[in-house]
Amino acid sequence: MENVISYFEPLDHELTRHNYELMELWKESWRNNGWNPIILGSSDAEEHPDYNRLDIKNKDNPLYINNIHGLDYQIACYNRHLAYSNFVLKNGTTLNADCDVINYSFTPEDYDLYEDNTIIGGGVSVVKLSKLGAEDIVRAILKGIETGPLNDMVCYLKLTTVFKVINKAVKWDDLRIENDILRRYDECKISKLVHYHNGLWNLTEEQIFNVINPNRAAFIQNFRPI
Repeated sequence: MENVISYFEPLDHELTRHNYELMELWKESWRNNGWNPIILGSSDAEEHPDYNRLDIKNKDNPLYINNIHGLDYQIACYNRHLAYSNFVLKNGTTLNADCDVINYSFTPEDYDLYEDNTIIGGGVSVVKLSKLGAEDIVRAILKGIETGPLNDMVCYLKLTTVFKVINKAVKWDDLRIENDILRRYDECKISKLVHYHNGLWNLTEEQIFNVINPNRAAFIQNFRPI
């Protein structure tokens, strides 16, 4: 059975509240489609051989200049990338999928169709990560320390060199693989993977079933149940 890894770090933050329920749905959705779901944490990040060198815990690290979600959240974002990278350095190429990416029909056979270091999900929410990619992430973070990027996404997407991004603008086949609930609500009803991210912040009241500040796990079970 193919491994799929995700990351969770408990924080008192609006983007991570209710994640315990979300993680349970995440595990169930991936297990249903032939995967062995594994949740990593901050201890996995701290085991990365370059963790101390990157000075991730230092809140004065230039990585966090102009951060928009708060220092603890941004540190957790970098921990996530290093936890994934550490797992891959130990175990070889692995799919990582954030805990708000729910799997409806994406199988290991689908995974095998992609080259290493392909960014399958929006942002970097689903990535087929190899040791080469893991090493590139470290290089990008080192560059980020020099330049002070806005956030971890800018660091990952702008400063790495080996990653390939699916072009969702033109490929309908790729749109059927992964969709973003904030941008393609209707397509999310049929795609293999759905990214339920950012607190559903720009959906209409009707789209969130007239629930104020919806719990994402509860929303998922209303929108497209596992």
